[in-house]
Parts: sequence; C-alpha cells; structure tokens
Amino acid sequence: MTDVVVLTQLLRTGDDPFWSRLRSVVLARGFDPETVVLVESCEQGDMSEFGILVYRDKRVYQYALCSATGSWLDGNLVEWTDITDRWHSTPYKESIEEGLRLAQSPV
Repeated sequence: MTDVVVLTQLLRTGDDPFWSRLRSVVLARGFDPETVVLVESCEQGDMSEFGILVYRDKRVYQYALCSATGSWLDGNLVEWTDITDRWHSTPYKESIEEGLRLAQSPV
C-alpha cells in the first residue's frame, strides 16, 4: 500500500481530530472527502499541517491547516491554493501523478 493510499484512507476514515477537521474543511470547500485523494500531508510546525489534495476532475489544491488554540477541532485553513496549472514543477510531482491515477478509480 502506497503512502498516497494510506493518507487517503486516513482522510476518509481516520478517528484523530486532525482527520475529522480536515474532512470538515474539505466539505466546506464543496468537495466530498470520499472522492478526494490526499497525496501529501506533513507537519509544518506545532499545530500546522501542509497537504495536497487531488480531485476526480484533475484539479489539484495545496492547503495549510493550522490551529491557534492547540486543538485540531478549531483548525482553520490558512491556505487553499489551486496548483492545477503548475503541479508539474513542484517537488510533489510523483505523488500527484499517483493521486491523479487513483482519483479516476476507487481507492
């Protein structure tokens, strides 16, 4: 099982407050977490997480989720950037390519 598959499963079913909050913010942006592929997720410091999401329609978004209160339940998006036109030049190209393939089939 690849990292992309594991991250996507955590996004969809993870019990940790971080995964629950990420599902909520993805829904608030109008996307179904059951059809999103999470290709990157990494800690950027205390209560700050960077990630990249891929959608079935081949859109790619970079996000940063942070919490000022010390609880992911209060986490807010501080970045939500459409990188669809420039993901090829990012260091995450390989995982995004995998995510685009997986987004077209059930994970």
